[in-house]
Amino acid sequence: MLLEIKNLSKEYKRSGRAFYALDNINLNLSDGQFISIVGCSGSGKSTLLSIIAGLLSPSGGDVIIDGQSVCGLSDSEISGVRSTKIGYIPQGQSLLSNLTVLDNVCLPHSFTKNKNNVKDKAVDLLKQLGIEELADSYPGSLSGGERRRAVIARALINEPQLLLADEPTSDLDHENTEEVIRILKGIAEKGTSVVMATHDSRVIDNSELVYVLKNGRLQTVVR
Repeated sequence: MLLEIKNLSKEYKRSGRAFYALDNINLNLSDGQFISIVGCSGSGKSTLLSIIAGLLSPSGGDVIIDGQSVCGLSDSEISGVRSTKIGYIPQGQSLLSNLTVLDNVCLPHSFTKNKNNVKDKAVDLLKQLGIEELADSYPGSLSGGERRRAVIARALINEPQLLLADEPTSDLDHENTEEVIRILKGIAEKGTSVVMATHDSRVIDNSELVYVLKNGRLQTVVR
């Protein structure tokens, strides 16, 4: 099992009162699965992805990736897991404006111990995503769909086993949304597991499994 989430919870306090953004979440994910997590704004979808990625600590429970518990690891240890096993596509536009597209895609590789030249690999990813001619361009000159493809390439540069995508189509038109869905499905078909937080019905319709996150609880949607 690639990803195991066991009794995961995240507690916050607001105005002196405690509430659970995540309440006893359990989830298993195998290699190459493509799943969507849906829920209203503020339901905890981004919180869940952030905990899986090791960017946020849970209040209880555990996240196990490829047999390794990631909760309780040091910052350097979790960074190692992230750089080798997890690709992350955050909400919005996250490319660094002062770097070219190629340098943005190469950036995660600089945090690994592998010092091999990665630019050829980055160019190949850009080619696969249909934007190789933009390698020397800066993010400000790209369209929304082009920036999204560059972010996907950046998330894939270290060949992750698990790809986490937080609302990856929220700012795209119909044509670019369809293309991003096609790309992500292709990634899953090649063996990388994909977990998406989304409101987009087109993404949901293309998912292998759909979960609803409501009141901190995760439920499977039977289709």
